[in-house]
Amino acid sequence: MDTIPRMDEATILRLLDVERQTVADTGVMLEKTPYVVRAIGLESSWNGIVYSRFSPSETETIVNAEVKYFTQLNRDFEWKVYSHDEPRDLSRSCVIAVSGSAKKNR
Repeated sequence: MDTIPRMDEATILRLLDVERQTVADTGVMLEKTPYVVRAIGLESSWNGIVYSRFSPSETETIVNAEVKYFTQLNRDFEWKVYSHDEPRDLSRSCVIAVSGSAKKNR
């Protein structure tokens, strides 16, 4: 009986990251920047950051730039953050940036 070969976690995550950077959902166009891949919904559908990778020292600048980018488009967006994404505190940084942006717009 043949056994199914096991894939290591690093390989699986690498393949997931490639997919996140190259495969767009129906009705979505991918925009690549040096730090993020944006999913821009055609006809005002879903928008988001589907992939990101940058250093912790760049976090505040990049997160704020992406909030500004989507604000200028007048579109809501979602930032997809996976457990292996860098920097490690990205989810927290996104919440802080959005909270700060909401306060400024009051």
